[in-house]
Amino acid sequence: MDRKMLNPDTMLYEWLPALRRVFENVNATESVLTKFFELHFKVRMQGAKDIQIILPTGHLGNDNKLRETMASFGAPLRGSELTPFKDFMGTWLEKLQKERDIASVTEQLGWVKDSDGNVEGFSAGTTTYMSDGTEKIGVRIAKEFLAVGRMYEVSGTKAPWLRVSKFLAEQNNPAFTAIIASAFAAPLLSFTGVQGSILSLVSTESGVGKTSALKCAQAVWGSPTHGMNSIEDTRLSVARKLGFLNNLPAYWDELRGEKTMEEFCHLAFQVAQGKEKSRLDSTATMRDVNTWETMVIAASNESIFDLMGSYSAGSDAGVARTYEIIVHPFESERSRAEIAMLFETLNGNYGHAGQEYAKYLAMHHKEIKVMVGKMFSSLSAQGQMKPQERFWFSMMTSLIIGAGLAKKIGLVDIDVRTLGHYLLKNVTQLRTRSSASMLGSTPSELIAAYMQQHQDKGLIVDKLSRQGHSYTPSVISPPRADRIIFQLAQDDNVVRVAKGDFCSWLKRSKGINWSSVAESFKKDLYLSVAKTSLGLGTKWAMPRQYCMDMTLEFGEKK
Repeated sequence: MDRKMLNPDTMLYEWLPALRRVFENVNATESVLTKFFELHFKVRMQGAKDIQIILPTGHLGNDNKLRETMASFGAPLRGSELTPFKDFMGTWLEKLQKERDIASVTEQLGWVKDSDGNVEGFSAGTTTYMSDGTEKIGVRIAKEFLAVGRMYEVSGTKAPWLRVSKFLAEQNNPAFTAIIASAFAAPLLSFTGVQGSILSLVSTESGVGKTSALKCAQAVWGSPTHGMNSIEDTRLSVARKLGFLNNLPAYWDELRGEKTMEEFCHLAFQVAQGKEKSRLDSTATMRDVNTWETMVIAASNESIFDLMGSYSAGSDAGVARTYEIIVHPFESERSRAEIAMLFETLNGNYGHAGQEYAKYLAMHHKEIKVMVGKMFSSLSAQGQMKPQERFWFSMMTSLIIGAGLAKKIGLVDIDVRTLGHYLLKNVTQLRTRSSASMLGSTPSELIAAYMQQHQDKGLIVDKLSRQGHSYTPSVISPPRADRIIFQLAQDDNVVRVAKGDFCSWLKRSKGINWSSVAESFKKDLYLSVAKTSLGLGTKWAMPRQYCMDMTLEFGEKK
């Protein structure tokens, strides 16, 4: 690429080579969220393959980052090329800004907020609706989210969704209307102060209609087939998707299998935290962490609520994040074939209801926030909410207000009063179940499960030999394996385990971090930690390591 420059030898302006490569098809984008700009352009060099480059305009003010980025794309800038390249790109950016030829791009759907957290609008599909009533149409999806973004582009017409939602609402089955309401409730969770929560839909029978209702709810915002999460999705990919959806709901259908259920329980705690884990990008730079405030809605034939209890080590941390509904089949005069054909029409017709709702949310967010606050206070008083139940009551609040708003703007006529009574009544059942669901996760039960699982590696003696003492334990029952995992002293009623092995098992098998339960073990089992040996004083003695001794007694310490 040539540039008109002063030739110091002739003192005349001449066209001289300034850049080895040709830069063309330059265009710019502005992030709806961060307001940052990016330049997109193609690079050509004779004999080489064309290169597509995306350059944050902030790098034009940082020579080191500019050099690094261009080199990473395979188009390094030599020392003499730096200034003319910056001048060239800066001129292009100014030209595009003056012509208002800059496309909007987004890295997240849902609420659009300024740097102070004030709502500016709401993004759905390829449109961002601003709070002043204006619209940004044709918003591009950031490259890294392009695949999932396509699932949330509007398709077909609104009429098929209206027919399906009307059919479900007319059944007046609160479990099913709650599923529809979840599509409109998820964006409202942001106003309750809760980052994320789980709506669990469980039925022991198959064919009750959960899948159909989930399709209807998902079709509010995007594809009811491709937009649904599957059991094959990894926790990492799900977290990235949640980061993109931001305030839009995420749906799972037919969670099944022990491994899948365990993975989902692990994910549930991350959902409640509202952010993905920090990690490095390909250049060893800390990558931006995506956040969200939304609902995850999952359907299963097994109780997620009960499973969360068993994975919370005797606390209510898991069940408190999970609001579970028992789904019973609805009765309809229509044949199964007719109903199936009705729901099949959603496959090519979706996203329209979400567009209307997004526009309403953007323009009325202030009054909606007030409505959510009043409903939360009212439900809390009626239901006598306990502090640990805020996830449940935030979920109920969002579902009720979401259903009411969908009805108000003419999308679906949900019986909001019946839904509210049903949700509040369900809390009583959840309270009863929350205690029962945590059975099997107290310190005593956890150590018992550990011993049961490794019974062939257990050494049973009369008493423990202490470090520095000459007592030789009497072996009551030797291990069947060569290596011991635990040692039980019957007379003392004390079990000794290697701290490292037990903590690893706890994390691997139960999803429990030792730090979260250590105090419970100290209180309930009078736990003590010392550097000693498993099997001390016997031929099965292991090398010295940190071991934990626990007293398997119940009742008050004397």
